[in-house]
Amino acid sequence: MWLLFGQEDQTTEERSQLINITTLSIMIFDKEIVWCLIDLVARKRSEAEAEWLNLYLDTGSLTQKTPSGHDKDAAELSDYDLLNYFLPPFKAAAEAGSISAMENYISINGVPTIANGKLMNALLRDDLGYDGMMVSDYAEVEELANFHRTARNYTEATRLSLTHTSLDMSMVPDDVSFVNAIKALLAQSPQYLERLKASARRVVKMKWKLGLNDTPVPGAQNVALVGKDDDTRLRSNLHASRFADNIGRQCGGWTISWQGCADQDHLLPHGITVKSGIEQIGGNNSVSFFNGLYPNGSAKEMASKAEYTIAVIGEDPYAEKPGDIDDLALPAGQIEYVKALASTGTKVIVVLFEGRPRLLGEIPENVHAVVNGLLACELGGQAMAEDSMEDGAYYCVNQWDFGTGLSYTDFTYSEVRLSRTLVGSSSEEVDVAVDVINSGNIAGKETVMLFLIQPYRSLNVPKMKQLKKFFKISLEPGETQTVNFTLTADDWSVYYPQIGHGLKKVAEDADFVVAIKPETDCDMYNETAVANPLCATFTLSTGEHPFGSFEEPW
Repeated sequence: MWLLFGQEDQTTEERSQLINITTLSIMIFDKEIVWCLIDLVARKRSEAEAEWLNLYLDTGSLTQKTPSGHDKDAAELSDYDLLNYFLPPFKAAAEAGSISAMENYISINGVPTIANGKLMNALLRDDLGYDGMMVSDYAEVEELANFHRTARNYTEATRLSLTHTSLDMSMVPDDVSFVNAIKALLAQSPQYLERLKASARRVVKMKWKLGLNDTPVPGAQNVALVGKDDDTRLRSNLHASRFADNIGRQCGGWTISWQGCADQDHLLPHGITVKSGIEQIGGNNSVSFFNGLYPNGSAKEMASKAEYTIAVIGEDPYAEKPGDIDDLALPAGQIEYVKALASTGTKVIVVLFEGRPRLLGEIPENVHAVVNGLLACELGGQAMAEDSMEDGAYYCVNQWDFGTGLSYTDFTYSEVRLSRTLVGSSSEEVDVAVDVINSGNIAGKETVMLFLIQPYRSLNVPKMKQLKKFFKISLEPGETQTVNFTLTADDWSVYYPQIGHGLKKVAEDADFVVAIKPETDCDMYNETAVANPLCATFTLSTGEHPFGSFEEPW
């Protein structure tokens, strides 16, 4: 359902384990190019750490807990789900040194995040111990009155945010409603001053860490030139073509400005469209171009004379609420247009620019190939042209479980081995080993994945299979490599569903099954099943939490 959501392209994965890894990778990269705040003032400071814990308990992942899957819709979920499936990436970011965070638009269990003390104080400040600056999403304090209707005016909305949460900054760039409301509250009760000082300390601390006060903001001397006659950027003409010859439509809804910059290629002077990329490779005389925005018989006539026709289609850039949709299908006109081109006998290659996977309808059975360009941005046209026109490595887009897909070779796995089958202490580890053999005739790469299964759990319904570890290897024909993983209590434990009492992980004494490869079926509930060599069981027996001993905390 969350694919209908206008911010689906702003997350990296749906599995919390992989989001943890990608989050940490992004934060490491951002220490070299301080991505969020510093880019806005055109600075690069390799020593700064402006990592942003963005959309705290974010709108994107929680849309699967909403009725519609749309932006801003209310979410309903248990504390158990929140702590175990939604919190881990944010916890990883906080522990990695994030010094600023932004809350999100939604309400959770009927309470808007911007006024949710349980999440913004007890969980964020107490359980996570987070001391970074917290900023609202755009005008979200005002939305308590305008959208959520939990406040009657902006002063009441500001009071709710200040008294119920640890919000430090309100993102309202075009009015002073937040400032005026704070002044009114201070006039009513001087006790608000201590609350404001706490926020001021966090803001100043962040600015000090970033070195924002070390040197003046660059470019101040150019401010007076904006809007002058010699500001050629403002005087540039717009391009009216669609995807094949439009850089902005290759980019996302946050490129340059909110909702992107479609039809504004003058803002992306270094970009390359699919059309120009193909012309660079094949030469202008080998390529003919037709703007599908104005379809007529000319398109079919041109296609009938070409051996290959590249049709560039997709969805316009979007961000947040304007990007919500009710149907994942591509517009019917695009599908019919591609089918019409294919009916001429030309080999159609479809290039898609989109922020989420859309349903292609009858396109796949009518075309020669489909290339998913996603949001390839400025140089995406060059990449798509090279992929379509030049010889190169063939990559197959996975259609099934994570880690599966076509390969030019085969891999054989040995029986999985455990260092112990009885864990008597939470400090003990379980080492897992499996041999992987390239049993084919061509060198290849394989992602070896370890899943953990708890067949029975009294605390809550156990997940059928959870990815815990993975490692990618490269093997020559006939080569064997032993892949080792180590499981600890952190892997087989879950967060106890109590917020505001510290993040406590627990594991009740029970059996745990290790499974290698995503398609492996361990058939744990069938007592007569033949043992699968890629499955192995260990038993947790620490005595700390006997099976069924948990009291319901709710």
